Amino acid sequence: MQRRQALVATGGVLAIAGCTWTDRSTEDHQSTGEDTAETASADISSSTVVAAPYRPPAGVDVPWIRLEITNEATAPHGRLEVVSTVDSTTEAAVESHQRFVSYVPPETTLRYYVRTNLEFDEFDDVTTDITDATPQIDSTQLEPTVERTNFSAGSSLVSVTGELEVDATELSRLFVVALVYDEEGQFRGTGTDIKTDPNLSAPIEFNADSDGFRTPVGNAQPASYEILAFDGLP
Repeated sequence: MQRRQALVATGGVLAIAGCTWTDRSTEDHQSTGEDTAETASADISSSTVVAAPYRPPAGVDVPWIRLEITNEATAPHGRLEVVSTVDSTTEAAVESHQRFVSYVPPETTLRYYVRTNLEFDEFDDVTTDITDATPQIDSTQLEPTVERTNFSAGSSLVSVTGELEVDATELSRLFVVALVYDEEGQFRGTGTDIKTDPNLSAPIEFNADSDGFRTPVGNAQPASYEILAFDGLP
């Protein structure tokens, strides 16, 4: 993993921080000349400090970190775990912020925000690392019939509820993934629900939710979704 630290001065400066994941086994396999499907990638392509109130719509501006992670491949990417470490110029404790995403579509950039608990004169720098990644999805994507969906978004939590049916006679686990997009169509993350030994003879209720969608005032808010289903962890 390649790691680069972002140093950010008071007031906010564009910076890059991150690491790139590739599947080394795929690269070795390709070197033999055999045909291999493309493996997804995850690259922290942008890390930007923005100023916005701690609690909208008003108040004193604090540093927020806008992060973008790009999958440039034509294949989807599975689970991602990302950790951002925020350092202070004072003796205040270092902040650590985690974000989990179940799925990143092909040729798509994930964008999300980290709200710090510091004032600008206390903010020193931020380092972001992808600490876990699944570049290749081994589970099978199903083709569900989805009905009665409802979307709700709070300050940080997004939830998509509904019912779905899948054309299967046996399924030990069902993973429901809601791809969440903002008002500008930007991919913002996923909500997930897991069903064990679901009853396939009737509609299956789900609640695919997750936190981490907090958005500073003046930026596009989570607004729409797409439902996917898998027979295992993406």
